[in-house]
Amino acid sequence: MKVNGSRSYIESREEFTLFLRNPERVHFVGMSNPWYLGVQECFVKLEHTHFSPGTSKNNEFYLRLLVWMQAIWTVVSVPSAMFPIVEGISDECGLQIVKGVPTAIVNNEAECLFLPPFPDTVFTLLYKPDNPVYTSDAATREKLVLAERQAVDRMISCQGQKK
Repeated sequence: MKVNGSRSYIESREEFTLFLRNPERVHFVGMSNPWYLGVQECFVKLEHTHFSPGTSKNNEFYLRLLVWMQAIWTVVSVPSAMFPIVEGISDECGLQIVKGVPTAIVNNEAECLFLPPFPDTVFTLLYKPDNPVYTSDAATREKLVLAERQAVDRMISCQGQKK
């Protein structure tokens, strides 16, 4: 499903693949559910800071939701010139940008979120090596997730108050 502003619709695999190959855009993939710490904050901060909802600039911000491997994945697409901005925001959120797509091993074979060949314009958000999720116990991770959810809610609420 593709979401742009208040519009959403289903696109074909061919349309989606063609969109991913557009060299004028870059695409960032992050797991949304189960909650992957930093992804929601990164995407909401990017949209609300650089592509404010309710403005014409928001028409350049595309968000797609995909279901794969019993998880919901978010794909955010922005103009290619925004790559350094996304890199900075992802770093602030404890994430690193890795070229390529999520891949799983199923029955001793690699299965990718997108069918290969995947374009050079697709990147995945992963934890930085020093991310606290690696050294935290379950209770601390839950507190980190709650804090992030609250931060995301505040960003969205502040945007709503500006209208």
